[in-house]
Amino acid sequence: MTIKAPIPGLVVYLEIWKGGTMDKVQEGDSPWPGQGLINIPDLSEMIVKTTVSEIDASKVDTTQEVLINLDAFPDRTYNGVIIKKSTLARRKESGSKINVFDIEVAISDNDGELKPGMSASAKIIISRMQDVISVPLEAVFEKQGETIVYLKNKKNRPVNVGIKNSMSIQILEGLDGDEEICLLNPTLDEQGLPGDKATEPEINKDRSKSKSGKRPSGRGGKGR
Repeated sequence: MTIKAPIPGLVVYLEIWKGGTMDKVQEGDSPWPGQGLINIPDLSEMIVKTTVSEIDASKVDTTQEVLINLDAFPDRTYNGVIIKKSTLARRKESGSKINVFDIEVAISDNDGELKPGMSASAKIIISRMQDVISVPLEAVFEKQGETIVYLKNKKNRPVNVGIKNSMSIQILEGLDGDEEICLLNPTLDEQGLPGDKATEPEINKDRSKSKSGKRPSGRGGKGR
């Protein structure tokens, strides 16, 4: 049987259930009545399907801007906007305890190079702030109830922090923006890390003596 498509486009084979797993339809398969076999997507309108954790779901909503990067074109960044957010959470994977919300992002500047099935990463813009002093998250420490950062001279300086993302945190007070700071606690070198000076185990202390000692003389006899 020959079926002619009503529109020109790229044929995408759908996945069907095959003996316990999902796989793309191919010659020789026995599909069920009414089951879809192929799609011809409209490449002029492309979307990215992704997820957001339930912890951050309250910060995400439709119409928010998104920056999209594809593995196939690592040097390009596409702009997008959230067009759909699921109302209920689901498990991220089978057996996982992490809940996520499904998100759909419409790509605004499609250049015709995008194809269905490409891997993509999306950065959702929650808010934009100008002229902000920020430091990496790992540069901020807690000491005696104070939030501090360590300067290049190993002295600590109390800071007042603001909002943060997955990589950086805003500094409201305490830094001017031209300081050099430490990403690791420099005082650990002075205190000595656990295991810097390993002591000889007690069980090994007498082994060197026993190796240099003389072997006991005499012959062993068989008992009756």
